[in-house]
Amino acid sequence: MENTLSSRLCYPDPFKPVAIEFTLQHSAVVTLSISDESGNEIIKLVDTQQHESGIHKIELREGLLSEGLYYYRLQVEFPGKGINGKTESVVTEVRKFKI
Repeated sequence: MENTLSSRLCYPDPFKPVAIEFTLQHSAVVTLSISDESGNEIIKLVDTQQHESGIHKIELREGLLSEGLYYYRLQVEFPGKGINGKTESVVTEVRKFKI
């Protein structure tokens, strides 16, 4: 079975904060960071945490980012069945968003 990942940015309405939503087909280790338009990482929202399969939503606290152009980087390491439990595959998505 293929290890796949899909993500999207949920833009806020007046009553909800900005959020990044992602779907995992299998449990995996997730890292999610945000960089400015120059590529400098400014915050790591999720740092190598285990997540089960399913839909996950990470909300950005209000006021965390000022207006501007940003990138989020979502890296997922799916567990392998190889020697010493080494990672079978790593999937990374980088998407641009504006606040």
